[in-house]
Amino acid sequence: MLGKTLQDMAADDYRDAVSAQQSKQLMRMLLNHYLAGKTLYTRELIRDLQKI
Repeated sequence: MLGKTLQDMAADDYRDAVSAQQSKQLMRMLLNHYLAGKTLYTRELIRDLQKI
């Protein structure tokens, strides 16, 4: 992970493709850590809501 990515995240600036990709990877790793192996069903929920 580049330091620039962390700076871009702090500035809420995701225009740089590398920063955007690394930010996404970091957030996925953090979510996986805190979920302790549990699955998020966000995509299913969004699909179900869009059907309404």
